[in-house]
Amino acid sequence: ADTHDSEPRRLTWQTFAFLTMASLVSIAQLPAAAEYGLGATTLYLLPALLFLIPVGLVAAELAMMHSGGVFDWVNAGLGERMGFQAIWLQWIQSVALYPSLLSFAAASLAYAIGRTDLVSNGVYTGVVVLVVFWAATLIALRGLSVMARISSLGVLIGTLIPAAVLIGLMVFWLAAGKPAQVSLQPAAIVPPFAGISSIVLIVSNFIAFGGLEVSAVHMRDMRRPVTDYLKAITVAVVMSLLIYIPGTVAIAVAVPAKQIDLNAGAAQAFALLTTGLGFGWLGPILSALLLIGALAGSLSWVAGPSRGLLNVGQLGYLPR
Repeated sequence: ADTHDSEPRRLTWQTFAFLTMASLVSIAQLPAAAEYGLGATTLYLLPALLFLIPVGLVAAELAMMHSGGVFDWVNAGLGERMGFQAIWLQWIQSVALYPSLLSFAAASLAYAIGRTDLVSNGVYTGVVVLVVFWAATLIALRGLSVMARISSLGVLIGTLIPAAVLIGLMVFWLAAGKPAQVSLQPAAIVPPFAGISSIVLIVSNFIAFGGLEVSAVHMRDMRRPVTDYLKAITVAVVMSLLIYIPGTVAIAVAVPAKQIDLNAGAAQAFALLTTGLGFGWLGPILSALLLIGALAGSLSWVAGPSRGLLNVGQLGYLPR
């Protein structure tokens, strides 16, 4: 469905930055690199330098010439067929993303309600995935303004606040003299190379930084498309690094490497840190907030690629 409301130019750069963060930043990505402890810093900086920042610079340059997102960008340089293929690949990527993102939501909800045994329950996970996905779809159908407001609020409540609290809890934990599960010596910033598994992890971190361009399809709804887009993606890139690097180290500090669950790692860290610091009641609340963050991410991925396909369909590139 078209998420383009009748009122033009209504997105501020701050709202657009939140939309971009919703598709780019997810706490669900943190546990995968946490077993490397402080070495996760290097595992994030390499993809940031080789992928995230170049993509941001290219997107910014293209945005100064074309404001229609991925299809318009590729179409201008390589033709209509390649433009269609680019937006199709972006959409099909989002289809593959939902199970992992929403499995994280299901695991977080299980910790929030005190039923950690449900983390490995396939039926429970499937139900949560479907409910959150359809909730995101129905919200996106309400139009861009509604979607943008809810997604922005979801990023704030479900990603930025939990990430800030997670990092803060780690600081208090270490300041209280409690033990870290990993070495925090400067030498540990260089992760051990374990062959193909290390290469796979670095590649997965490249994927973690994917999504910067997803919200570009909404550029035409911005009040000042070029200047506002540049500001928005700059903020999104900086925030992604500020969340991914210290957030991953926080999970590594709290959870033994062998016990980190790829879906529930952040919820595990909340439970251990809050209990160890004497306010265990906060852990379930923080885990519940992660569900809101997953919904915000789903909203951005539902609305962006789908609208891109709608736009190319209206131009006659899809079967009627």
